[in-house]
Amino acid sequence: MQDSRIRTGVMIYLSLCSMLSVSAALYAFIWWLFCTNWTDIKQILHDILWIVCFTSLVSLFTWYSGGDGISYFIRVTTVFLIAAYTYRSQNDGDILDVSVWAAGNRYGFEIGLIGEMALSTIRVIREDIAQIRMAMHLKGQKLTITSLSSVLSLELFILLSRAMQQGDLLLSRGYRNGGTHTPEFLTGRGDIFRGFLAIPAGFFLFLPFEDLFKYLLPY
Repeated sequence: MQDSRIRTGVMIYLSLCSMLSVSAALYAFIWWLFCTNWTDIKQILHDILWIVCFTSLVSLFTWYSGGDGISYFIRVTTVFLIAAYTYRSQNDGDILDVSVWAAGNRYGFEIGLIGEMALSTIRVIREDIAQIRMAMHLKGQKLTITSLSSVLSLELFILLSRAMQQGDLLLSRGYRNGGTHTPEFLTGRGDIFRGFLAIPAGFFLFLPFEDLFKYLLPY
């Protein structure tokens, strides 16, 4: 999806519907399968497996403690998959564009700036971890609890140093609050089509499909 407004709106809409209804979550999952490029799925297959493993463990713990484990697994897994799809489609400046478009140059610019900095930090963390793993692999070392604590400590120190440098940079340039930005959006037919396909998810919140799932799924 090229239009960041539609992409962000669809992500929020489907995530809310998925958390409120199992049937809506299943529809959102079908939407994700249909709208995601299979090439992108192959590229993030490792992340998808981690998502499924994490939600499965938490769901088992929830089910063992008497909660609705299967329902939790369906809802949370779908939300994570949609978030991964959105993150994969995100380009530099999209958060700033959407924020300024939605909330104006003052508050929207601040929200967008914070979002862009946070997204940039996530990408830097991924790159740092990949480089650390490569270095450990070349040295023939394995990732243990001791080495993991050292890696996390080093990464935390790097993040704090980078945050201080970014703050000093903004201060030196005289930034106080707000700014001026002209958002630009490119809307294609595929964006509108995927956006319309997401709308039926809200209908599942009002249809009596939950009673059917009570018999099919023991949650």
